[in-house]
Amino acid sequence: MRSGSRMGRYFLLLLKRFLKKPSFLCILLLVPLLVFGVKQISTQDVGVLHILLYQEDPEEELSTKVVKKLLEKTSIIHYETVESISQGRDLVSHCKADALWVFPKDFSKRLETFMKGEKVKQRPMKIYEREDNVVLQLSRVSLFGDLYADLSFFLCQNFVEKKLYPEVTQEDIHKYFDAPENLPSLFEVDHVGALSGEKRGQQNYFTAPLRGMLILLIFLAGYGGMLLFLQDKGAGVFDRFSLRLQQKLVYLYELAAMLPVAVAVMVALALAGDFMSLERELGFLGFLLCGTMLFCNLLRKLLPSPKVLASILPILLLGMLVLCPIFFYIRSFYYVGRLFPPFWYLQSISSVVDGSLLLSLAGYLLLIAGGNVVLDWWERHS
Repeated sequence: MRSGSRMGRYFLLLLKRFLKKPSFLCILLLVPLLVFGVKQISTQDVGVLHILLYQEDPEEELSTKVVKKLLEKTSIIHYETVESISQGRDLVSHCKADALWVFPKDFSKRLETFMKGEKVKQRPMKIYEREDNVVLQLSRVSLFGDLYADLSFFLCQNFVEKKLYPEVTQEDIHKYFDAPENLPSLFEVDHVGALSGEKRGQQNYFTAPLRGMLILLIFLAGYGGMLLFLQDKGAGVFDRFSLRLQQKLVYLYELAAMLPVAVAVMVALALAGDFMSLERELGFLGFLLCGTMLFCNLLRKLLPSPKVLASILPILLLGMLVLCPIFFYIRSFYYVGRLFPPFWYLQSISSVVDGSLLLSLAGYLLLIAGGNVVLDWWERHS
């Protein structure tokens, strides 16, 4: 009982010590700044791609319809019109835009000729880019989706004129071909896992990675607590303590560093509208805190040099940014990502909580806890 109360007092002293450190306060300050910054960016008219649109003939019906549709679309691609090809090329060449799409004055005629399979001197559209990458290729797939109805109409018209009724007019075909306006979406999206039963705030491509970035701050705090423990140990603070007690104290350092950041993160997620049920948030937060403490302590045993541990921190954070499902999910590195507690947290927070998931989380904790126990025993008997 005395030992427990003494550890409790020591924990409170550590908490007070952390809250007096400028570097720790900077980590705490990063939480609201990150949320505020992401929220501000998400309200701006920005996108992953910036594509310029130019019509050689603003009166051309089909190109006007396509350009209007693109400008009204809400997506990760930001569209903007320009007044000339030279202006658009200049913006692309100076990295102020990613591509320029040019709609020729006879756009509709070119598409019709192209879909009839006739030999064409010029392609229906001209695109200017600095480089070709996956995102720009996907943007052209999106453009094809917007043009699909018109392309299929020309294909249908060619078939009807050649095979069925040569005297038919375009107006007649349009009467039967055109889809009704304001059709509902073709797809009904249903989120499986936690999202199917939990209400979460509306996310876009900027706010979606917010939780992952905040979770890395919790990991960073725990890692910093472990480094502070090593600093105190090197200064002789624990010389009068038994080795067994020292092995317990490192967890207090890590927990005292993570707890204030974790509280700030939970409040930030609630304010950002990305908070799930309280029991789910606290349950997975508890897993993250335990996993981070065990992971950092295991790393401390494997790499006992404080300088080495401090120097690999940027590599660890960069690795988790790539390997954990924060911005994207790389399946080929799935088993490497499973080494890190944030990976398990981010993969599980939106999943269905069933026996398989709980067994996987418990197995991960037992594995790294077992490693700590073995290395603690080896340290005491070596």
